[in-house]
Amino acid sequence: MKKSDNAPAIRKRGYWRGLGAGIAAHYLTIAVPFLIMYVGRLFLWPALYGEPYKTPKGVLDPNTNEWLMLQAIAFVSWITAGAAATRWSRPGSWRAAGTLFAWTVIMAL
Repeated sequence: MKKSDNAPAIRKRGYWRGLGAGIAAHYLTIAVPFLIMYVGRLFLWPALYGEPYKTPKGVLDPNTNEWLMLQAIAFVSWITAGAAATRWSRPGSWRAAGTLFAWTVIMAL
């Protein structure tokens, strides 16, 4: 493959496309496992524990496996967002991924 064959694909990359791809990847990566988890727990909980699932009142207790799974899903979704932002940005540019990282830090404060 010649260098000129890849030129149109590189011209389509940029900061805004990288940022948009990162945000889209984050929400898609977070939505699918959340839906599987919330629908699946209604069936898996009775199979594993022999009693129906009781929805917790208020905030989810951080000492539960369910809370840990939600945190893991969120962590993985930000990793895929950074990978997508880096992939759709210009080669060698980390501006879109850096913006997503800064946004994550700001949201965590």
